[in-house]
Amino acid sequence: RSDGVECYYRQTGGFRGTKCLELALQEPAGRTELKLPAVDSSAATFFRFAYRKSNARSKVAVRVTFDDGAELLAAEGGPGDTAGWTIPTATDAEWHDCVFAFTELEGAHPLTRVPRGPVRLVTFEAAAGQPGDRVFFDAVEFLQHPVHPPAPTGRHLVAGRVDPPTAAVRVVLEE
Repeated sequence: RSDGVECYYRQTGGFRGTKCLELALQEPAGRTELKLPAVDSSAATFFRFAYRKSNARSKVAVRVTFDDGAELLAAEGGPGDTAGWTIPTATDAEWHDCVFAFTELEGAHPLTRVPRGPVRLVTFEAAAGQPGDRVFFDAVEFLQHPVHPPAPTGRHLVAGRVDPPTAAVRVVLEE
């Protein structure tokens, strides 16, 4: 379901490959919901996604709604009264990789528990934009292992892959 945006799966220009989700604003703000019936975040310790936007003044957010109705919100400007994280404001049109720890939630406290479990849907949102602005999302993941800070090269290892993808990088896993 989409409100105020047209939603596309682009075949080019993704963060970690060729494909990504594109929101084309039809109004100053909009959102699209994707139902994810087989996703379970029970063992996750981090939430990750990448985004880029055509208008640096627009604001992005990603909302996760769980089967029990609990929500987490990652948003530029902060999550407000919803538990979640603040996305650092981007002032360019480049891809931005966001990795947030479930142990570092902001917003309304105290929480009776950290929201986790079966995911009902993920909502991708854009606000403070202009009709025609575009926002792209990619690499949405619930991670079960800590993500180490990127090396000085900006790369790190996620799920046995170097991210962002880089040719001729040798990865050696040790016991």
